[in-house]
Amino acid sequence: GLVSKGAAILRAAVGSGARRCEYSGGLYCPRCQPGDAAAVLPAAVAHDWDFSAHKVCAAARSYLETIRGAPVMCLGAVNPAVYTRVPLLASVRERRHKLAKLVPELRAFEEGRALLRSVGPHAYLLEGSEYYAMRDLMDLSKGAAFARLPRWLADVETRAGSLIKVRTLRLALGGGNTVQGAGGTS
Repeated sequence: GLVSKGAAILRAAVGSGARRCEYSGGLYCPRCQPGDAAAVLPAAVAHDWDFSAHKVCAAARSYLETIRGAPVMCLGAVNPAVYTRVPLLASVRERRHKLAKLVPELRAFEEGRALLRSVGPHAYLLEGSEYYAMRDLMDLSKGAAFARLPRWLADVETRAGSLIKVRTLRLALGGGNTVQGAGGTS
């Protein structure tokens, strides 16, 4: 019946050199899926913390390279258990949560706003604790000794804490007029 016809078509496609893209699930000719086309799959990372390269078509590889630095992975929604399986990820999430609480205070004075501007395209790391770019997760896969992200977040947290302490001291000493808030001087 239908199943055997489908199996015959699949065997013919595989026999003709067609290759299966592990990202899309589709079959592609060798030109569209070169033998060396491989990429880390977001689903494999989110579900299994698996960073091995999988065979993909050229279009999928190009797309995955394009979004590598974009915060499109909401791990808490996809697989909340990953935080208990990967302690380093859990500690990064906790630090991001702490930093997100500091952001409103940092926005209230010029030095704090300057710090927020200095993080540039990584601002999303301070604005919430769930979204990650594949680049972030690939960095964390190196482990605590080699990953840059935990050290970067710790540095930002230290600088933010210092700026907030200085601002608090200025305000306590009556020098608050040098600190500008969003609506004027404080």
